[in-house]
Amino acid sequence: MPHKLTFKSFALYLAIATAGFGCGGTGQDTGKSKNFSQTLQGLVVDGYLARATVFLDYDNNSTRDPWEPFAFTDDNGYYSYNPLTDTDYCAADADAQSTLYCLRNTRQTAEAVLRVDGGYDVLTGEPFMGQLSRRVDLSDTHRPTHTLISPLTSLLTTARAPAGHDAILAALGIDETDIDVDFMNTDGAYTVDGALLNAAMKVHKAVSVLANLLEARYSEIGSQAGAANDMSSSIYRHLASQIVSSGHDLNGMLSDTQTMSAVMRAAELDARKIYDQWDMELPQGTQAQVFMDYGRALQHSAQLIQVIDQVIPSAQTFASEEEIRGGARLVEALTIKALSESEQGNTFASAMTFLQDDANRSLVQSLTENLGHPASDLNQLTRHSFSGIDFISSDAIRNLVRLPENTQPFAQIAGKQLRVSDMDLGSAPDNLKDSEVELYFHHSENATRGTFDACVKYIKEAHINGSLGAANTRGELVKGYWSLLDGDRNNGNSYSLLLNIEFLGATYQAILKPAGTVSINKVTMQVIRFDHAGKLRAWYSAEGLQTTSTLPVSNEDCAQRLPSRVGI
Repeated sequence: MPHKLTFKSFALYLAIATAGFGCGGTGQDTGKSKNFSQTLQGLVVDGYLARATVFLDYDNNSTRDPWEPFAFTDDNGYYSYNPLTDTDYCAADADAQSTLYCLRNTRQTAEAVLRVDGGYDVLTGEPFMGQLSRRVDLSDTHRPTHTLISPLTSLLTTARAPAGHDAILAALGIDETDIDVDFMNTDGAYTVDGALLNAAMKVHKAVSVLANLLEARYSEIGSQAGAANDMSSSIYRHLASQIVSSGHDLNGMLSDTQTMSAVMRAAELDARKIYDQWDMELPQGTQAQVFMDYGRALQHSAQLIQVIDQVIPSAQTFASEEEIRGGARLVEALTIKALSESEQGNTFASAMTFLQDDANRSLVQSLTENLGHPASDLNQLTRHSFSGIDFISSDAIRNLVRLPENTQPFAQIAGKQLRVSDMDLGSAPDNLKDSEVELYFHHSENATRGTFDACVKYIKEAHINGSLGAANTRGELVKGYWSLLDGDRNNGNSYSLLLNIEFLGATYQAILKPAGTVSINKVTMQVIRFDHAGKLRAWYSAEGLQTTSTLPVSNEDCAQRLPSRVGI
């Protein structure tokens, strides 16, 4: 997936955390008002976003500066307070893990923008790309402010005038009260409002595709502290402006090439302003009056809208998340195709041909049904042309998009350990690589969350004489928290394991997924998919989950448990 990376691998981001990179680190809180604290609480929904970063963007620069307060969302997408479990993460007696989800405003100000980055979509099980936002009133300091943040609120963030605000609501086909509706759970029994989910998904998928095009061209976006993380906030802003000025409804807006080209031109100018502000050299061939060719990205965006209408119709109310999970995962796979097309060839176009052919209606239904299964996997589908022997029958489709029958979910992992390895060992003499992680999971039997220790070895660009590259480690002992994604609702049987890694005062997020088996040097290895910051990697485990015998207590213990595989 070509989304911008924060770090190159699991071990790397732990190793270079000493340099203070990454969200969650401590920083000089220069914007804090002395002795002032106001609890903010709410929910982030696209589907629900677990372990996303929610922060107060006081200076509205679309990135979290070190002095701006932040928190993570919990496994259900809530921050500060979870009404489903009646858990107050900001309580005076909250434990260390709970405080990760507590958001407090530390500045006496009338309003600010709440922004959301990263995390994992519980509906699809995939990393969330882009940024969501909502402008919030902070003038009432005597009560917690419950704030729902979604793609719909993101469109309204810059609509300060009442007329503009109302025009956007009209284009979306919703009213003021709808922006506070948890459309994934309208009645406490997980009934899904198809109209709101349909609109939210259309908006954010379009923004993601268009922002990715700009980020591929202006690749330094997100690399400069104090500048926007990515281009999604800019796309949202100009999309809202064009909705107000054009009078289009949402479908008409997203399908109108001329109007959407104007959105992209304005956002591209924003990208150039960032380059100018930070004195960065523009990409080669960039000229002041010449803009990018947006044609293919606009076409992809418009076609995604059609698929969303096909698999998540706005006129329908769904009885549960399970009913729409398969459709949402299909849309996610197509979005990944659209973002990766330059790397994978034109598989997006062939996928659309398959989906739009009425003769394939039963096969499309089989595809969405199998993608809705807990053991579905998008890896092969995101690279597939939706043609050939894999798409000639329902059985063939099931084999393509489901994990092998013997794949075990993450369940009852307390008291177990798991070693995963990167099988790329580099080359001699001066580019040796050796990365491995061994995790030790703690908590009570049948728990869906708990703590862990981990030994981390990260060696890259090492020399055969034994000298290591920068930020390398032969063994680091780190700690963190684990939970099973959606584990409470699937009886602890989850194919996604969320990790919060605590290292040198900073917290990082990652997710592990089983991905079948493969034979390497005649040894059957379990494939473990590792996702961090939008980057998907395959790691491998020879033993899988094993019962923990003894625990490491030092870096020296970790170095002994993870001996060198490259002879240094």
